[in-house]
Amino acid sequence: MSGRPVSGVRRCINASVAGVGTSVRCVAKIATHFLEHVVAIVVGVALFVVGLGLSVTIVFIPAGLAAMLVGVALVVGGLFAHATAGP
Repeated sequence: MSGRPVSGVRRCINASVAGVGTSVRCVAKIATHFLEHVVAIVVGVALFVVGLGLSVTIVFIPAGLAAMLVGVALVVGGLFAHATAGP
């Protein structure tokens, strides 16, 4: 081994020869990871739209800006964030 961490997909491909149960768990893990990102992006877009709607009125500009910033952060996090598993 080269000492580099092995990605989840490669680990699942390597483990698929071990048995069907292992590969099913790996596929479920990858699907769950993908769905977490999709949910974060959808919630972020929804918060951005709600913040945009709140910002239309003068009274709710601070709440709207806060909601939009949180929405943008969730979308960016959903697109680019990568959590690595511990040892």
